[in-house]
Amino acid sequence: MQDYQLSKNELRETKPKRDEFKDIKRNSIVCVLDNLRNAYNIGIIIRTCEAFLVEKVFVCGSVDLIKSKKLLKSSRKTERWIKVETARDTSETIKKLKCLGYEIVAVELTKNATPYHELAKKEKIAFVFGSEIYGISNEVLLQCDKTICIPMFGMGNSLNVATSAGIVISNFIFKK
Repeated sequence: MQDYQLSKNELRETKPKRDEFKDIKRNSIVCVLDNLRNAYNIGIIIRTCEAFLVEKVFVCGSVDLIKSKKLLKSSRKTERWIKVETARDTSETIKKLKCLGYEIVAVELTKNATPYHELAKKEKIAFVFGSEIYGISNEVLLQCDKTICIPMFGMGNSLNVATSAGIVISNFIFKK
């Protein structure tokens, strides 16, 4: 049989109805965005989180970007289907998540970071992703329970933050 790309109607047949979607169980994962400055990146991360049924995305610091046309364009309207919360202070957000029992995991290139694929599956986890230029602030890094990184073998020093989020979240979701 010849393979083909599914049409929008065929894709809709595989999904729950819109009014049922709100009741679907979410994964106990949250993403904390520490002072991201690019609305496209924030939108793509929201879109990725919605695709993997992540519980919530916290946009910290750059709260004004949440209504940006660039964010809305890159999220492809998925922000309607996932909880997105804004906060001025990443540290306060992390404190609240710790009180709720989340393990806080920084995704950052540090001296003692563990490769992302070695992270053990947890019941409640919060991934922290940092600014495109500066990464995660030192203050926030100190609050994290552990740090993971994506090993890189090329000459570049970093990956795009939205790409990193996709790799880490996908790996975690499918981890046994």
